[in-house]
Amino acid sequence: MQTRIKGLSEWETSLAWSILNAMAEGPFISDYDLPMVTGFQRTQLQAFYQRRGEITDHDDDALCAVGQCLNNCLSYPHNKYGELERWTGASMFQIRTLVEKWFGPGTGTPRDYFDRLA
Repeated sequence: MQTRIKGLSEWETSLAWSILNAMAEGPFISDYDLPMVTGFQRTQLQAFYQRRGEITDHDDDALCAVGQCLNNCLSYPHNKYGELERWTGASMFQIRTLVEKWFGPGTGTPRDYFDRLA
């Protein structure tokens, strides 16, 4: 059983961790780009994923990693949305909805990272 984070439902928490795992293990971001895009090395993301059952809202580094993966999953995979859906078992609509919930109400449902900058 994993600990729910940031007030997410059990399913949403599981999806957030699935997205982090997809970014850590999947073909979405190169080893070279990953630290620049997320601020974390692949091994760090993998370690957070392995500890996901122990992580709480007080683990700032882990929550930052999850947030960075959520933030970038909408823009960085560059048209690999079908593959992201296969990795996570969720639709892009569900992923976008989770990203909006993570970053707070009033952020809208962003199409990608750059929409949130406007």
